[in-house]
Amino acid sequence: MKPKDIFGIVVRLLGLAFLCRGLWLVPAAADELFRGVVDLSPYRMFSGLWIAGWPFIAAFWLMRGAPPFSQIAYPDPPNSEAPRQPGKE
Repeated sequence: MKPKDIFGIVVRLLGLAFLCRGLWLVPAAADELFRGVVDLSPYRMFSGLWIAGWPFIAAFWLMRGAPPFSQIAYPDPPNSEAPRQPGKE
């Protein structure tokens, strides 16, 4: 395996950890969201969505491979091959 492949696996495993954390927080988020709806408190409704929402967003991004991090860690090699001109071999 190349280092780039290992980096991709580590990033996706980190995304899996965020997914597990988000799933763990769903009951607390549901409770906070329910209390916000009952109290008509927009702050509690937002915090209920935020508690479990941001780990799911981070997990989705990391499990896709976190493209900006991958580009910074392993940029694409420059195309060193010059275009061929017709008639020259």
